[in-house]
Amino acid sequence: MMSATPSALSQALQSNWSLSSPAKTDIDWAVTRVDAATFLNQTKNYAVCCYNPSAPKNVEVLSREVYRNTEHVIVDVFIKVSAGTAAAASVRDSVVTELYRIVHSQEFKIGTLKDVYVERESVKAEAADLVRGALQIACVDFHVVS
Repeated sequence: MMSATPSALSQALQSNWSLSSPAKTDIDWAVTRVDAATFLNQTKNYAVCCYNPSAPKNVEVLSREVYRNTEHVIVDVFIKVSAGTAAAASVRDSVVTELYRIVHSQEFKIGTLKDVYVERESVKAEAADLVRGALQIACVDFHVVS
């Protein structure tokens, strides 16, 4: 069963997107790992894919009554290279900066999630036909058992 968290995160990113290049409508907003893996076959030149990595959830018991549920989401950024790798890398960097801005400004406002933050920038790669960047986002929720 697919978690709703990647979709909620993707919707929040789309709702708060402020860049004009690439514009929100120029981006393929995918929510599965398969869509991310097949991006080069897509018609759009940009993609932001939100999906869960393997073993995405971590539950930490804080006390007898409280536990913290952390769900990890990968946000993959793909840019097709058309005018050179340096230009595509520059676009990737501006998209990643925009993702950081949105996540930091929306930390406590994404659906039912209590806290959302960037854990790490996990991938930065450049090839002849594709430039990629990825962020690992932590989506935290606290549960109280009464």
